[in-house]
Amino acid sequence: MQLASTNLPRELSPGGWLPTFEAGRCANCDAAATIASPLYCSELCLQTAKMIRYIRNKIAEGRTEEPDVSEAIEMKMASVLGGGYPAKARQVSAQLRRAIMERDSTTCRLCGAPATEIDHIAGSSNLPGNLRALCKPCNMKLAQAKFEPTDAAGQQRAADLWRRIDAETPERLCDDEKNWNSLWRKLKNQALNAITSSGVQT
Repeated sequence: MQLASTNLPRELSPGGWLPTFEAGRCANCDAAATIASPLYCSELCLQTAKMIRYIRNKIAEGRTEEPDVSEAIEMKMASVLGGGYPAKARQVSAQLRRAIMERDSTTCRLCGAPATEIDHIAGSSNLPGNLRALCKPCNMKLAQAKFEPTDAAGQQRAADLWRRIDAETPERLCDDEKNWNSLWRKLKNQALNAITSSGVQT
């Protein structure tokens, strides 16, 4: 049973919501969640749900043909299909960002254009020797080059993701680009209570 897309999801019971959400389970894939991450079982699932909401929102706005939006959609999909982006590990502090930009004279190390991005040369280390200033086009080209061609399993996963993106009514609460931001805190508290009651503490 699904709700009409014009309706807010309603609580059915202490642990049940429509569309799909089971407290104590990953909102994206239904794997077991933990105290440390009560809504998603992994960073990849978090990024997958965020990507789906982003694309659904851009479709609703009629902006998917805009070059920057189209490029962002392509990058986000490729990143998710490639296993996700280690956002936490690669987070660069404002102070370090300024230091790298100053060291590189705010100039792209690859083409000489004005730099706007910080690139990790290899892996996720934030040591200065592993960081360099790049312009956005060069950074995007490098990112695209790192994504491997999609095999049959990847193509099936992409098809599953596009099914969720194109669904008239969100298949999961975490897909709901209109209501997720107003729901996730309540769902998180519900999930924490369910996980605590089950005795799962990791």
